[in-house]
Amino acid sequence: MALREITQFSADYSYLDSASIEFLQSRFRGASAVVNAQGATKTVPIEALRPLNHLEAIVDLPPAPGLSPLDADTAQTLQKRGMLEFLVSIPPQAAAPAAPHTDKGAPAPVESAGKAHQ
Repeated sequence: MALREITQFSADYSYLDSASIEFLQSRFRGASAVVNAQGATKTVPIEALRPLNHLEAIVDLPPAPGLSPLDADTAQTLQKRGMLEFLVSIPPQAAAPAAPHTDKGAPAPVESAGKAHQ
């Protein structure tokens, strides 16, 4: 599974402080954040987070070591850090190879018992 967005946070992220911002910027470099600042919701680069921004989501997450692929241990670690809900993508499964065609079980061709006489 690939982590695409973090869509729900604990109350610790209601209004960002400098420690939260530093953690988010170091862990999610290259992503974007959906914030509510001064009553307006906008999407900004994670590097543009400011104290007192209200974090609503982290989006456009690039693949990053430790986050992609997202496994159960990483998800649990993120939840302990107050990131409660994720949007993930599951890569499509490779199509199973077609079963080889065999004539086993197929009725045998019927041959004519007699020939027409002239």
